[in-house]
Amino acid sequence: MASGHANATASAKFVAQAAALSPPITVVTKTDLLGGDDLARLDALNFDQQALVDYLVLLRASYFAGVAISSYSANVAMRRRVLSKAGSCGPKSAGTAGDVAFRDEFSELFGVGHSEWAENIFP
Repeated sequence: MASGHANATASAKFVAQAAALSPPITVVTKTDLLGGDDLARLDALNFDQQALVDYLVLLRASYFAGVAISSYSANVAMRRRVLSKAGSCGPKSAGTAGDVAFRDEFSELFGVGHSEWAENIFP
């Protein structure tokens, strides 16, 4: 999971909810994966620099899920699509919260998105 420090409460809630599912889902963050000098170097980066680390990792992840209204998530999904040279796969129509606003074989954006940008970004 990639999330800024400002979202620590929401992140902890997400981790707890994922662990309570059946079967449980293990959520891992960049700080869980690093230790020692690597973690110290990451902690020395400012908020924006850490967001760039997240971005680079998310581009190469085996799968990505994000929030449709987030420009960060939309950018990750768009870039993953370009990098993967995915076939034509248009956005699904957005509906109530929790619906899939966009899905291809590499990424998924959940929630009510902006159909205007989705139609232009993911033709």
